[in-house]
Amino acid sequence: MNWGWVSGRGARDPARSSFPGFGHFTLSSDCAVFAVKHRVCLSGDWYPLLFNNDHAAFENWYWLDASLAAPSDEEEAAWWAPGTFMLEPGYELLAGGLPGESVSCWGDSGGPLALGNSAANFTVYGVSFAGEGSISRNCGLGGGYAVLNDEMLAFVQSAIAAAP
Repeated sequence: MNWGWVSGRGARDPARSSFPGFGHFTLSSDCAVFAVKHRVCLSGDWYPLLFNNDHAAFENWYWLDASLAAPSDEEEAAWWAPGTFMLEPGYELLAGGLPGESVSCWGDSGGPLALGNSAANFTVYGVSFAGEGSISRNCGLGGGYAVLNDEMLAFVQSAIAAAP
């Protein structure tokens, strides 16, 4: 298994990114679409990213398809508001959510964000911490991942070196 390290500069400097194909199809909000149709966002607000800045689609999901106990106008506005649920640039990413993609789901936290179809080319790029779904698309909207970047590599290497 390989470890892919992600530059915090993301799509603004594709040469510094270890994602295969990253930067080939750049979208707004520092997002990219891999050549194999994977959506990846390295910075921005969670719900606008999930819904491609389509507020009407977000509202439709929030009021009609999200599995919420007690939706409210105040919560709906807060979830969409800039800065409420922001990805931490260089440390978190949002991936998946395009039709036909598999994404993280309940119980998947701690699992890998990986690419490859055999042990020889299997590369881990991040660790799952969240998945977003709906009643009609269970866990189908996208997932949040902590990215494996240079700072995390240094932390892991120092922890290994300090271990007895």
